[in-house]
Amino acid sequence: MFYLKADQAERNGNVMWRARSFLLAIVTSMTILATFGVLARDNNVTTPTATPAVPLMNIPSAPPVSAAPQATPNTPEIPTIRLSPAPPQSPLAQQSEIAEPRWERREYLPIAPAEGRDSAPLIALILPQKTEAYRSAAQTLRAGFAAAAKAAQAEDLYIVIEHEAGQAAYAFAEAQRIGARVAVGPLLRDDLRILLRSPPTLWTVALTQLEDLDAPLPKNIFPLTLTVESDARLLARELLTSGRMQGLVLLTSETPLMKRFSDALIDEWLRLGEAPPKRMVFTIEEMTETKEKLDMISPSTIVLAVEGNDAILGRALTKPWTTYASGHIYQRAAQFEEFAFDQLRVVEIPWLVDQHAERFKHLGMPPETPVMARLYALGFDAFQIATAFSDGPPLSLNINGASGYIRFDAKEGLLRNGQMAIFDRGRLRPLTAVIP
Repeated sequence: MFYLKADQAERNGNVMWRARSFLLAIVTSMTILATFGVLARDNNVTTPTATPAVPLMNIPSAPPVSAAPQATPNTPEIPTIRLSPAPPQSPLAQQSEIAEPRWERREYLPIAPAEGRDSAPLIALILPQKTEAYRSAAQTLRAGFAAAAKAAQAEDLYIVIEHEAGQAAYAFAEAQRIGARVAVGPLLRDDLRILLRSPPTLWTVALTQLEDLDAPLPKNIFPLTLTVESDARLLARELLTSGRMQGLVLLTSETPLMKRFSDALIDEWLRLGEAPPKRMVFTIEEMTETKEKLDMISPSTIVLAVEGNDAILGRALTKPWTTYASGHIYQRAAQFEEFAFDQLRVVEIPWLVDQHAERFKHLGMPPETPVMARLYALGFDAFQIATAFSDGPPLSLNINGASGYIRFDAKEGLLRNGQMAIFDRGRLRPLTAVIP
């Protein structure tokens, strides 16, 4: 009986010991959890599902040595900001303000401040280089811009901001944030349209223009373009001053570009007080009928507003008559090297007309296609224009540039005129230019 009672007491003791151990474990666990909660609260620890804040770019005075690739003394690296893909909300949805840009820093090189100014870049070159469709054009224009900066020994004056098509507004916001005084861009018309919903405050040399050339722009935005409208204005004055308006025929295709060219010609003639010329539509299917009509009319002069595959056939049709055209009529140098355009008079950029002129010695040889050569020349001239705007619009400005004769006044803004040229035995040669 004694042993039974002792065994019972031992079992009861074990139960009590296990209960105490269990309660102690619970209290210990609660203490640990409470301690972790306090640490988490005090150090702002967030859960993985929380949305992180959009980072802002801090431009260091000098990044780590490993971050900057070594550059040769003759080819300094240009600071580049590459904006990341667009934020979820497109600028199309933003009517009153430009959102803070989201960015991805892949490359940034220190900017060496020029004497007498702070470390912020003077000029921001803004290009849609991150969109494949426009990359080649953007790179070519950028190369021309860099050539002008190198020629002026002023490569430290600018920074390049790359963006996706449709996202120039974010690039302009970044340019303003880093303190640039002048922006060069955007390159695309759609980007300009979006940008105007909340215009930037810095002086801007736009590389495109709106469809409506008479639409008012903010007083700090000045277009510098290679549009066919500028070719049309120059050609209209050339024909008027050379006495060729009498018996003139405008032979035009129905492509959007050439319709713009012919409409601009007629608008300029009307503005100058001249009656518009006879207008005929060119199609390959009706070439025979068109030739018969021209023979019947016997025009003194023809303005040929065609492009692409129509160009050589259109020129063959007008061979018997003095013929003028926009430089946009041809897109490959081989087209005139084969004498297809012999004696055709065109409006072209001066660099393609007189490549070996002393004033073009810093440009080197033009790119393979006329289209890219025009963009390169525009970039070269854009740098010179941008530096002139560093302290606001100049009182006046006259540049005999690679892309044309460029002048500025407060009333008309930037005006660019190409050069009259003639195809002669497979080469472009200067014709007397009309300079207002």
